[in-house]
Amino acid sequence: MTAVESVFTKRNPREALKLCENRGVIIFLLEKNKLNYINVHTQEWKKALTGYGKAKSYQVKFMLEKILKGNLKNKLSEHELDALSLAYFALTRCSIE
Repeated sequence: MTAVESVFTKRNPREALKLCENRGVIIFLLEKNKLNYINVHTQEWKKALTGYGKAKSYQVKFMLEKILKGNLKNKLSEHELDALSLAYFALTRCSIE
């Protein structure tokens, strides 16, 4: 199971277009290789991880440290933390379904 985050940005239309293009390529490759995936909104995985759908990066990091029983310090960027959180969400959702 793979989780693909829905694109949401209200700041920069060019950024949104690039994200949509990348997301489209990923979904195309998943479909082509007959791999299962779920579409996940940012607020959905953040709420599942932290209990609050609009959690900030430091809150996501805090919960990941609790779950992984380790100190992430500055080892991961904000995007890497989000990717790890999304992967964890997909893993837990897979085990439930």
